[in-house]
Amino acid sequence: MLKEPLVSNEERMNMEFYDPQKEPKNIRRIKLVNLEKVVARIRSERKANNQSMIINLEPIKEERFKDPAWSLTFSKDPETGIYFGIVASWYEDGNPKWSKIIVNEFRTLNLTHDADARVWACLRMNENVENSPLQMLFNSDPILRVNDPEVEAVKKINKGAEIGKAIQRVELLKGEKLVSFARMLGILVGQSTSPKELHGAVMERAYNDAEAFNAKWDDGDRNVKELFSNAYSLGVIKLDHSKGYFYENIPLGMSEAAAIAYLKNEADILVNIGTEAKRKDEQGARIAKEDEPKEFKVEKTKKAEKE
Repeated sequence: MLKEPLVSNEERMNMEFYDPQKEPKNIRRIKLVNLEKVVARIRSERKANNQSMIINLEPIKEERFKDPAWSLTFSKDPETGIYFGIVASWYEDGNPKWSKIIVNEFRTLNLTHDADARVWACLRMNENVENSPLQMLFNSDPILRVNDPEVEAVKKINKGAEIGKAIQRVELLKGEKLVSFARMLGILVGQSTSPKELHGAVMERAYNDAEAFNAKWDDGDRNVKELFSNAYSLGVIKLDHSKGYFYENIPLGMSEAAAIAYLKNEADILVNIGTEAKRKDEQGARIAKEDEPKEFKVEKTKKAEKE
């Protein structure tokens, strides 16, 4: 999954700044971010999106024997030429004297406070902060990460929903469907595997990685992929590392993705593979039989028979 940058590319390209060419007497010699306008926009956007004004910063690598503290000054966006930092004063030649931004372990920023808001407007464009545009651009090793309570809460809610959906789907898998989907997940179905064991293994996958589980379930090519996984696990489809996957003497493709793409357009071959796989699948047939709903027969009493 691609990570979202802390500042979108659109926002970067339209970032508010002081133009040195328009400054009286050319006081500033650099393109400096206009923190007043940026802070106002950040607050307005978070309020409109019902986001909290609290942002937490935490170290990526915890220092065990001393209190972590980092001193950051400024950063420059190479694509826009805008400098991000807090200016303490200006030298006579028009260059800035930067204030140091001290970040200790687990610092909390309250964006309703002007000082904290200015710090956040700068840090989210600093290459030392994970997922800032410059950190992602330079692929640098960050020292700080942002822990936004609102974002983390949404992640937890979404994760819970994904797990719930995945668990409900596991309950729908019985017999051959259970075996087929388990094999697509890469779960080994052995000669002594019971339906309960297999159900538990699939449930574990659903719980531990619900997002991946649901993605496989919703995959538009799921039927072909399940058939491929079953056929390969049963030896109907074979793999030669120099020639790729093949069925009998028919080459299917060098990779699994290529073989599946080929089979999607070869209905007759797909049917033949499925028929042979079903014939050879003794474990699947056994589990399917053991997993069938039990019928309860009610014996009539002699009294009932007489009536």
